[in-house]
Amino acid sequence: MKQNQKGSAAIIALALVGSIILAAVLGVIWAIGLKNEFVRLESDIIFSDQGRKTNLTQYTLRIMEMSKVSKMQNEHLKSNIEAQIKARYGQDGSKGVFQVLNENNIAVSPELYSSLDKEIKGGRKDYEQKENRLDESKRIACNRLKTSPGDIVLRAFGYPTIHFGCNGGED
Repeated sequence: MKQNQKGSAAIIALALVGSIILAAVLGVIWAIGLKNEFVRLESDIIFSDQGRKTNLTQYTLRIMEMSKVSKMQNEHLKSNIEAQIKARYGQDGSKGVFQVLNENNIAVSPELYSSLDKEIKGGRKDYEQKENRLDESKRIACNRLKTSPGDIVLRAFGYPTIHFGCNGGED
């Protein structure tokens, strides 16, 4: 009878140790998966931000080429176009660009006006989509950082490595 009890105790102890080891291995696998997911989120934030900036630059250059702006006026017009596209003013948002064109004595024919108006509206829509994608990526990453126990694991791994405005922080 005593031999049976010793064997049962050993099996129970072995099962307990095995369960603890299994739980530890699963915890490590979960933590690594969480880290990998956050690495993808940060990469998506960086990629989305770069894409948004590239998109804005391309539309600005396209509008400047369409209006045949001289080199001296490029910087002034570029900053104004970027502000117009970023501002999302709605239906009349492109009028500020045309005001700048008129102030700089750039002749704007009705056809050019129409083309520029379409280009600015299209640029604003594309920019807004890219901005929304960036905001969504930031929101997902911020939620991940606020969720326990994942936040503890991510901070142990040294995340976040970029500033993206989570918890009122720097963006």
